[in-house]
Amino acid sequence: MFSPKFRSILAISCIVALLAVCQMNLTPASANERQALVHVIHLINGGPRVDVYVDDVRIVKSLKTASFTHFLAVEAGAHQLYFTPTGEGTNNAVTAPSELSLEAGHRYTLALIGQQADNSIHPLIIDETAAVAGVDLSHNFFRIIINNMAGSPPISFFEGERWLEKNLEYGQYSAQAFTPFSYTKGRAVAGENLSDVIFNFDAIGLETGGYWEPYSVYVYGLMGKYPGTENVDYIFAKSAAYVLAPDVVAFANAMNSYQMTDGVTNLQFTTFASAAEQIELTQLLGEEGPYTIFLPTDAAFNALPKDQRAALFADKDQLRTLLLNHVLKGALTTYDDLRKAKTITTLGGATISYTGTETHGITFLINDTLEVNGFGYEFPDGSVVYLLRNKLIAP
Repeated sequence: MFSPKFRSILAISCIVALLAVCQMNLTPASANERQALVHVIHLINGGPRVDVYVDDVRIVKSLKTASFTHFLAVEAGAHQLYFTPTGEGTNNAVTAPSELSLEAGHRYTLALIGQQADNSIHPLIIDETAAVAGVDLSHNFFRIIINNMAGSPPISFFEGERWLEKNLEYGQYSAQAFTPFSYTKGRAVAGENLSDVIFNFDAIGLETGGYWEPYSVYVYGLMGKYPGTENVDYIFAKSAAYVLAPDVVAFANAMNSYQMTDGVTNLQFTTFASAAEQIELTQLLGEEGPYTIFLPTDAAFNALPKDQRAALFADKDQLRTLLLNHVLKGALTTYDDLRKAKTITTLGGATISYTGTETHGITFLINDTLEVNGFGYEFPDGSVVYLLRNKLIAP
């Protein structure tokens, strides 16, 4: 879930309440062979807007508290990192300049953590690529969680009847891989006491559930001071998420290895994967991206009568056109981007338009009746993939 999810769950319990505060008008970047990618999170509750400088170059302007930027390309090598009050320049930095060593091709989180009250504000630099190294992401998801919640007990996460991160102390972060799964109940608790709930991620009574998908990497921040009032004194802040699958077909095939569900639709993509391989979709799209791709579930294909599906697979040209009807040139990273773009023509010649949101803002509609999960998966080439739940995009 820009896509937050803890996403379909956390989007409701805390992130949706912050959405207007958290969105940034920054363009996602792809690194060349001499660059690294960095994204920045501001985890000082009640803190000022900040600018972020790498050496004397401002890479982020006026970052709000609880905000997370998209990835930005920065030249690899040794740098100085500054967080400054907006508009005041590096001579009046919030923190002392920090050494920032960036390796080409790596992704980094630059987090502003600590507390204003005790003048402990400082940067935290996480090399996400090094953290993920050695993990087979086709069979795992990866989470990085930063605990910047002063006064909190060690925090553990229990979701889908299993423990994930355990006993995360204030000022520390975890970086761990887990096997993909779906869930409807989840919570963050003090220590390992399931009765001492700090954040509740339950989806009971809602029309959606949570899930953790293969190839995905998530970064979260906890911020503020505990105890107090949730979402005021302490907050589960804006998340960042992206996918490290080589392409959409590999992502679909990895999802097919698990019985994933969002609580409404089974997230299986076997028909798409078969069709994409038949028309060689990956080769067809080539390196001309980024693209926005609406990835149809098996349920979307099954909405066609059986004889129409059979006819499609018997006609390679029709099948190619159908799949290209689900592809747009360029990356639309949020459904707000799609709304602003109004009517768009797909590579297959169909037209689509954003026509509203429903289900607590977690899904949105295109062409009035097509339900799309409201968070996009950002891929290494800058492409964005949305899950199309119920129907195919017709010509």
